[in-house]
Amino acid sequence: MRGVVLLLVSVALASFVVGTASARVWHVDDDLMDFPRADFTSIQAAINAASPGDSIIVHDGTYHENVVINKSLRLVAAGRAAPVIDGGGVGNVVTITADGCLLSGFTVTNSGTGFVGVAIESDHNRVFRNTITGNHEGIHLNYSSNNIILANNISYNRNENIYVVGGAHNIIIRNTIGLMGGAYGIFARHSQRNLIAGNELACVDICLYNSSWNRVIGNEVRECTAISILIDRSSHNAVVRNVIRDALSCGIAISDESCWNLVARNEIEASPLSTGCPVGIVFGVSADNNVVVGNNISAFYYGIEAGGGSGHNRIIRNSVTSCTYGIMFLMRNSTVRGNHICGNVYGIYFIPYDDTRNAIISNNIVANEYGLYIYRPVDSVALGNDSIYLNNFIDNVDNVYSNDRYANNAWSSPVVRYVYNGTEYTGRLGNYWDDYAGVDADGDGVGEAGYAIDAYNVDQYPLVEPSENYRILL
Repeated sequence: MRGVVLLLVSVALASFVVGTASARVWHVDDDLMDFPRADFTSIQAAINAASPGDSIIVHDGTYHENVVINKSLRLVAAGRAAPVIDGGGVGNVVTITADGCLLSGFTVTNSGTGFVGVAIESDHNRVFRNTITGNHEGIHLNYSSNNIILANNISYNRNENIYVVGGAHNIIIRNTIGLMGGAYGIFARHSQRNLIAGNELACVDICLYNSSWNRVIGNEVRECTAISILIDRSSHNAVVRNVIRDALSCGIAISDESCWNLVARNEIEASPLSTGCPVGIVFGVSADNNVVVGNNISAFYYGIEAGGGSGHNRIIRNSVTSCTYGIMFLMRNSTVRGNHICGNVYGIYFIPYDDTRNAIISNNIVANEYGLYIYRPVDSVALGNDSIYLNNFIDNVDNVYSNDRYANNAWSSPVVRYVYNGTEYTGRLGNYWDDYAGVDADGDGVGEAGYAIDAYNVDQYPLVEPSENYRILL
């Protein structure tokens, strides 16, 4: 991921230095002290005089004006100067209406209420290494595409720090965002195919609303009091390799009607100061066909809260540790497979209901107070028809608790071909229970007597070794 971000940065920087052979360079100095031969003392006056393709170099000072870039120009700070553009509390501070502009090296501050530090209303622009602070909104991309927002410091804005509305193919990378203020760190609304990568956010979040095919990759979100990364009514997005530290509420939410999203290889850790019921990853209502894979989740009340009656989701190869509820599972036609669930109060807390047909397969359920806790509400009598097999139950205080007399669960696999101790067999495979006391007389890896789970449930094909010792043949 680091290589991808560096490549994008290199491409972006290369685009900054492309000029036109006949382009002119203009200088602006507010008091003519830093550059006495400056052409103008006002940025807007220089823009008005310039031609498309020109460069405007702005020297140190505070420029009390509202700038409109309506031509394709390069507006850059001189050397190590840090000129300030102060909007005076009125309107947008900088508005970019032309395509192909560069804004670099400025402090942009003091927009009007309801207005923006940098408003982008055009395409193919670059906003690079600015400080954008003390505005109503930081950067607003309004139906703008193919822009690069790179390496800016965006903080203490009263509403969204970066707000993308109706935008596509924008790249938002390596920005530092947050430190108080801001309803959202980065908010994409009705937007698609944007890349949000390598940003550092403190106390603010990333939100995708009614957006699709976006990639949220390699960001770090710290000390967020709300949902660190929110996917809301959005589909076909990828949230990958992000680091969420000291989360005070929720790590990642796949909210209502969000489908076909990938949440993969994220590091998600709760704050020791969190109160209430913080959750690592949560599913909303009708959040279907999502894949949650390879995430490391620790120290939450709910590690993964897979509720809402959603369906056809896959929760695969995650590590969920030191939570009250490792995985709280209330879904249909979904799979919980290959997860490492360790050191929780409830490893998997499963609530079956009407004909759910879920599969809980090949999980390592280790050192929990309850490995698997099946709780059927007293008013439910419908069959669950769920499959639970090839799981390892090891060192739990209580491997399984169930009050489910109506479930009709399958505690073993269908008939399969498998290899055990170098020999091929055909049969059904149950689960490995570390307290199973039966014997394997014929050497096929399956105990001769069943494992009594409770008065209503029996694993008829208990494994005599952990499931990794059995290779299923296709």
